[in-house]
Amino acid sequence: MTEPQIRSVVFDVGGVLVVSPLGEFAKVDTEYGLAEGTAMGLFRGGSEFVECETGRTSFAEFSAGAVAGVEAEQGIAVPPERLGVMMTAIMGGAVHAPMYELVLELKAAGLQIGILSNVYRELDGWLRAAFPPGTVDVFAPSYDLGLRKPEPAIYARLIEMCGLPPEQIVFVDDFEENVAGAGAAGLHAILFNGEDALRKELRELGVDV
Repeated sequence: MTEPQIRSVVFDVGGVLVVSPLGEFAKVDTEYGLAEGTAMGLFRGGSEFVECETGRTSFAEFSAGAVAGVEAEQGIAVPPERLGVMMTAIMGGAVHAPMYELVLELKAAGLQIGILSNVYRELDGWLRAAFPPGTVDVFAPSYDLGLRKPEPAIYARLIEMCGLPPEQIVFVDDFEENVAGAGAAGLHAILFNGEDALRKELRELGVDV
């Protein structure tokens, strides 16, 4: 039996279509003398940021609470606006050129292109400008869905939005837990390790890139 034809490729944004954010988190730690990993920890799995990424609270509300927690724990005051500057540096720049070229190449080949990303509502304008109409067919940011990766329900919603069997969809992410969640939902899940490696894995799935 032949493998089902791949008809859709869905991308995460941060760390896949834009450069990995890890360096920007470290800059904040160094700038304010915070314990290593503090800034990244604010954005990784805490319930407050989950509420923000699922559209239930604003980024300003999240930032105010986050820096208050840092000050209580470490005695160091960080302006809440600094978190916004950091996230703009991470998500507000240009899409990584080789990856954007790959997106356009896949689109021109007739594949459906999707975005599934844990992201907060205040970045909506940037996302839509970076990926204008005609570039992305399935636009699934966490703030619109009220769900976030790696919750099983978000992959089920993605499959529904794609309108395809999961085995015809490729999902690309840079976090292992998100890739594992997609794989459990039946998608072809790829852990991102650079554009060249991604092209190789897509070719192994029968995608001509």
